[in-house]
Amino acid sequence: MIKKRILIIGSNGMLGQRLAHYYNELSNIELLCTSLEDESYMPNLQYTKLNLQNKQEIKKTIGNFYPDIIINSAAYTNVDKSESARELAWNINVTAVEHIAQAAKAFDSHVIHISSDYIFDGLSGPYSEADKPNPIGYYGRTKLASENALKTSGVNNTIIRTNVLYGIAKFGRPDFVKWVVDSLSNGKEIKIVNDQINNPTFTDDLVAAINKIGEFKKFGVYNIGGPEFLSRYDFTIK
Repeated sequence: MIKKRILIIGSNGMLGQRLAHYYNELSNIELLCTSLEDESYMPNLQYTKLNLQNKQEIKKTIGNFYPDIIINSAAYTNVDKSESARELAWNINVTAVEHIAQAAKAFDSHVIHISSDYIFDGLSGPYSEADKPNPIGYYGRTKLASENALKTSGVNNTIIRTNVLYGIAKFGRPDFVKWVVDSLSNGKEIKIVNDQINNPTFTDDLVAAINKIGEFKKFGVYNIGGPEFLSRYDFTIK
């Protein structure tokens, strides 16, 4: 049996952990996980450290593994800090994607890239894949630039735009749900906006979608989110 070779970039992140857990259970997959940390958060994985600001490391990692599918779940995701740490945000969210695409093209790999609802201005959602992006902050601008970098690279690619991820991640910073639960459990008062509407996305549902995209070689842009449209306040109450 020929195994499909899958490379996960950002495997120590919230989504990356669930991707690694899912694919590690499958017998027909040869999996390589990468992140910035020295070790994998999950034991018993084929893992290598990868600095996305190092073009040669990206090229070497992809060249040594020659993956069928590359899932890029890594990003600089701090929306507020992106405004001040612009060079770092651009290096990770855009330049690294350019290098991934360049290396992937040499091996005819399928790049599945995680983008964001922040590429839109939020004035007239919910958005379809055909709606015109208009990011209002620097983070959104980097994510849109990463999409454009992939679209013009010539590599087989799928862009997934998602929003408000929550789920089961043992390590790393807490997602919105965990932050709410931990804060209230510790008796802290929290302030939640009621004018920001999203459709919160369970990480394992997104993993299932990513798997189907890879399985059926679906290219292009997909907006993928949960079924309910909720304000942050309503989501908090739930």
